[in-house]
Amino acid sequence: MSKSWFLVCIALLAAASGWAHRPLFSAERPSGPDRALRIEEPEVSQVFYSRLEPERPQTWFVFTGRPGQEVYLSLGVPVLERLRSFRPRLALLGPGLPNAEVPFQLPAGAGGTVFTPTAEPRFFHEPVTGTDSWILLETTVRLPAAGTYYVVAYPAESPPAGDKLWVAIGTLERFGARELFRLGKIRRFVREFHELTRRQ
Repeated sequence: MSKSWFLVCIALLAAASGWAHRPLFSAERPSGPDRALRIEEPEVSQVFYSRLEPERPQTWFVFTGRPGQEVYLSLGVPVLERLRSFRPRLALLGPGLPNAEVPFQLPAGAGGTVFTPTAEPRFFHEPVTGTDSWILLETTVRLPAAGTYYVVAYPAESPPAGDKLWVAIGTLERFGARELFRLGKIRRFVREFHELTRRQ
């Protein structure tokens, strides 16, 4: 490895270390429990960028939990004028949780807890991608039992075309070589999601 390439790698690693969330991608839209995006390590900091559709407004994730496990959840939207008053919700579904009122059918044997944004959104600037977000809610939940859990992000009402949100899970930073070598592609994807042009 040449010295110049080594220095480039060091610079990229330094930048990646400031990027809290590892992006998640799905071959198909995770719009229901049977299509939920599986989270293998819910303790690892990960984020999924979701474009909502009126006919498929929900975004589903699934993971296996254990009793007493703490799971961090965060919900946000890009800083776009049309999303200034957009307040989607987040639900945790699974065993040992109370009954929940949600606009979709609960998986068999699951209860749920619904998180509704109530505080003023927190502005967040992500320096690696140069993007801005409004963080609508952050919470850490302690799982009551072992089993399969779902995290669902959904709008209170049917979203118009063009609405979008992101969901982050976990706090442990683990940005590996795979993400490092895809950093440029990931950065372009995230900026496009936030509707930033290359010149911006």
